[in-house]
Amino acid sequence: MFIEKYRPQNIDDIILEDSIKSVIKNYLATDNMPNLLLYSPSPGTGKTSLSKIIVSSLQSEFIEINASNARGIDIVREKIEPFIMFKSFNNKRKAILLSECEQLTTTSQKALKDLLEGRAMNNVYYILTTNDKNKIIKPIISRCVELDFSFPPKDKILQKLKVISLYEAIKLEEPDLISVVDAFYPDIRKMLNTLEKIASGIKIEDAVGSEISFYDLSKLIVYKKVKAKDFYKKLETIPIIPFCHYLFKAFMNNPKIVKSAVNTIKDIYLGIDEKMAFINNFFEL
Repeated sequence: MFIEKYRPQNIDDIILEDSIKSVIKNYLATDNMPNLLLYSPSPGTGKTSLSKIIVSSLQSEFIEINASNARGIDIVREKIEPFIMFKSFNNKRKAILLSECEQLTTTSQKALKDLLEGRAMNNVYYILTTNDKNKIIKPIISRCVELDFSFPPKDKILQKLKVISLYEAIKLEEPDLISVVDAFYPDIRKMLNTLEKIASGIKIEDAVGSEISFYDLSKLIVYKKVKAKDFYKKLETIPIIPFCHYLFKAFMNNPKIVKSAVNTIKDIYLGIDEKMAFINNFFEL
């Protein structure tokens, strides 16, 4: 699978903002990794890949836990706590990789907070990943360095897709690759899966399916070239963060509707119904 074949193996390979890379490189150079909280509303932005690069670079003994599979307090008491109580075989700090940590119950999060500040804290560092930071209690957040993965650089993603297409002999022009990026941004994992479909012989229009370029969507909405109801079914599948990102960029180019955008953009985060209400501001249904 492309997502494993082209998974980044070192910090230079991963697609991140340069500022985030610099922070991680500095921590790796000093061998003094703090607790990290990697967050983005969308999956597939490189959080897990970075976690594995860090523990590999530091030669850390680690355990990996997905909180969506085990979210109760037992996972803290029976798996994390026993693991951190003893030093590693190589005398290096151990690591806990905890993905989807927002799925932990409040009781579990409070128990985890106690471990973060407990007597074993010098023996271990934690890398927490989440798609919803708002569901994590503040005492945990305050004990971590936060790194935002919400908007990986599009130019670097495009360059990566070009290299993969060349290596895999996938005949796509740059506009085709741009359409893949626009359709699935910021989910790089979906982009790689789409390239793999195309490599297997599926046409690009079929691989992208009903996805629509967020930028094209924003232009259509702003200039009222279509009715909102014609987009409703497609809007249901669009991730909220990219939706806001592209629409806001379009609004900034149209001062007449900026005020309305600011007043309603926060409502989009509440769900599909609010997305539709947002669109209704610019259309007569």
